[in-house]
Amino acid sequence: MKRADDELARWVSGVLAIGTAVAIATVALGVALTLLLGGAAGQTAGGLVAQIMALKPASIVSVGLLLLALTPAAELVVALIAFARRGEHRYTLIASVVLSLLAVGVVAASLFSHGVGG
Repeated sequence: MKRADDELARWVSGVLAIGTAVAIATVALGVALTLLLGGAAGQTAGGLVAQIMALKPASIVSVGLLLLALTPAAELVVALIAFARRGEHRYTLIASVVLSLLAVGVVAASLFSHGVGG
């Protein structure tokens, strides 16, 4: 059981480390492009993907911040899968409930932010 716990800890910490590193690198790229290109800080009209493809710095920073926010959710998904594979029904249920609450919160925030001008 100790070996399985160590493996789970390695997977979860690996997701956190990689997710954080990618997010920081993305934000740093956006900031560097802002400094190099002298772009405006705010986003302009158009889709996020189109703005990223056009190397709009603010959009790249936004993607980096989104990746940073999603890293704990990815960590939770990895833990949920590991618990399910190990037959840890209690922890699988707990991780599922937390992930579901997180998803409901994101959807609710998205819906309510449109009504408040977001």
